[in-house]
Amino acid sequence: MAAAYRTNAYRRRDGRRGGAGTRDVFSCLQSIPILERDFVITNNADMLDPAYGAAKLTNAATSGSSGNTVKISMDRNNQAWRIATGFAVTTEFGRSPKDLLVEITSRPHVQSPLLAAAGVFRHESLSLFEREESNYSRIREMKPDILGRHPSTMALMAEINDKAGRPVALKAVYCTGEQLCPGTRKAVSSSFSCPVFNHYGTTETGSVAFECPEEHSLHVHPSSIVEIVSDQDKPLQKGVGEVIVTSLESLAMPFLRYRVGDRACWGEDCPCGRGLPVLGRIEGRSGDFLHLPSGNKIAARFLDLIAYIDGIPRHQVEQKSENLIVFRYASSAGLHAKARERVIELFRRGCRNENVSVEFEQVDCIRKESSGKTRQFIPLCRPNHLK
Repeated sequence: MAAAYRTNAYRRRDGRRGGAGTRDVFSCLQSIPILERDFVITNNADMLDPAYGAAKLTNAATSGSSGNTVKISMDRNNQAWRIATGFAVTTEFGRSPKDLLVEITSRPHVQSPLLAAAGVFRHESLSLFEREESNYSRIREMKPDILGRHPSTMALMAEINDKAGRPVALKAVYCTGEQLCPGTRKAVSSSFSCPVFNHYGTTETGSVAFECPEEHSLHVHPSSIVEIVSDQDKPLQKGVGEVIVTSLESLAMPFLRYRVGDRACWGEDCPCGRGLPVLGRIEGRSGDFLHLPSGNKIAARFLDLIAYIDGIPRHQVEQKSENLIVFRYASSAGLHAKARERVIELFRRGCRNENVSVEFEQVDCIRKESSGKTRQFIPLCRPNHLK
């Protein structure tokens, strides 16, 4: 809170200066206005603690799943804490220091040279742009102990594994970045003959909750404070409400009472003994698929990379047919030619060079759903096995 009050953004919103004083920390926290995504986007520079120099910060961005990208900055301590948190979370569901974890992702993991030399916490990446069959062949060669990333991708891998003569068996599968539906968990667990674990986090705040291996309860991570509030932003003890997260690891760019855009409810106390608060059902982003002219379906997660294209305004992608994708954007200034070229190139790679056209549609605003959210991707149809 002291770091937050050093920033121009929090001082301007709250009208106070200095630290939290001697009052109860959680009472102080709840007195702070909820931090909205649009405010972070508009006041991005003012969100930074001036005690940190820009040269010492690492920048990242959200996937833009709600149609607007949030840029964040992390100091070295935040980066180190997030890496350590990743080790801690995967260790919770059975990963040993010698296990090989393989992720299928759009952004490759950069292995620490120190860990690589020591041969511990081995971590390899496969590209989301490769065909599923190719990635599956690599998995058979690499012989990972744990496979992970998005539920939609894991579901596709499970389908291929089920058809293999000698299906791959794993120690565990972990899922993050999308809503893990019961049907997907059951199918992936059955295919790889292992438990499937869920992790809930955000780019802005880091790890939020992880599943315990004993009960599969989703425990709030100690690096986060989670609140669930009503539509009137009042604290809820029962029922589904908006998820509000405070990160205890983000000092260079503090996130206090941040509305992450998901809805959830509190769960029952877990008998595993961890003593951490438990989240119940989370109504987050579900895995969607693109359907290609060849008849293949692919996970739409490569759309996350749109966030890293300069000059992209609020946007939405809709698949109109197997051969046509519409890129809808809200900007009075239009879309720069270079940005258009990069979007087309991203879709070409993501759709495996199949005959898929991209049309651009300029609109006044991106339409919201009845829930108030804006969907980044509208699929041609929803797969039954994810329901």
